[in-house]
Amino acid sequence: MWLRYIDDLFFVWQGTEESLKLFVDHLNSRIPTIKFTLEYDRNQIHFLDVTVRLQDGKFSTDIYRKPTDRITYLNPHSFHPPSTIKGLPYSQMLRTRRIVSEDDKFEERAEEMMTHFESRGYGTDMLETAREKVKGTSRTTLLSKKAKKKSDRLPFVTTYSRQSGRVKKIIYRHWHLLQMDQRLKPWVAEPPMMAYKRSSNLRDHLVHALIEPQKKQGTWLSGAKGMFKCGRCVNCNFVMRTDKFYHPMTGREYEMTDYINCQTDYVIYMVKCPCGKVYVGETTRSLSIRIGEHRSDVRLKKHTSPLARHFMEANHQVSQLKFMGIERVRTPTRGGNREILLKQRELKWIYRLQTLSPNGLNEDRELSLFF
Repeated sequence: MWLRYIDDLFFVWQGTEESLKLFVDHLNSRIPTIKFTLEYDRNQIHFLDVTVRLQDGKFSTDIYRKPTDRITYLNPHSFHPPSTIKGLPYSQMLRTRRIVSEDDKFEERAEEMMTHFESRGYGTDMLETAREKVKGTSRTTLLSKKAKKKSDRLPFVTTYSRQSGRVKKIIYRHWHLLQMDQRLKPWVAEPPMMAYKRSSNLRDHLVHALIEPQKKQGTWLSGAKGMFKCGRCVNCNFVMRTDKFYHPMTGREYEMTDYINCQTDYVIYMVKCPCGKVYVGETTRSLSIRIGEHRSDVRLKKHTSPLARHFMEANHQVSQLKFMGIERVRTPTRGGNREILLKQRELKWIYRLQTLSPNGLNEDRELSLFF
């Protein structure tokens, strides 16, 4: 038997204790960055929240709680939908029924759970109802995998408030009015499924998960924003030195929020031709290298480049090409693919600035990056 849940393994070893330790040493010698720790016993072992016992050649299971577990169930007087408060004891009883394999042990664990819920302020009638409902359910049924049922009911999602109950009653009371419309009938055959999201609480206002990096003090670039020349590359002569840029069609002004120069990488950039049309692109390399490639395409009259084709058709000179970086994409604080994020930001600017042909110099792009 060899079972795995994420990075936790459960297996039955039929060899000697010495061979088990040699096996683990062998695993730990394969990849330096991956190490296994071993817990073993001849009679019982704790795996996640389950205690597995071996009795007379058979396995039995029971709930395992860490010594530090404080068992702090949700307070029934907290600001949550009534269905959440009512469903919590039932769901925990179901979990107990799945884990505990012996009926007499289930009764004992259920009684302990009821005591914990009562100490939190839950009503005895609610707990008794949940326990009796679970007792009437076969454990075999609970352990079998169920096919997910697809519901055609429309979800009605709102922020939970004191008025949510009244809103639900009003919607249900007048739902028949929508059912009278023949065009809407296929979608309103049943009342909607009420779903709630929580509103912001005191913790959201007071606690910040991210710590903003401290700004460097004492340099002339402290707080500088905009497009600058690096002063050491041939492309500096074509830089549009500015701290803002404009929509090529509407003239809307956008202020820059980053410091960018020719050597900056992971940049969304804008190339402008003499007739006012704009090309938006992205690069993971330095901006100078990418602009050098564009200028080379124009000089060599490459038909595969939309920018070079336009310069050829409009009879522009390569010396008339101007560029600037408009946004730098930094490494996501919470992790993620920086290159995909860069391409997503490029697409957003393409559509925001309306640079798709014929208004601009960009060709059509795929939106699959957002799915």
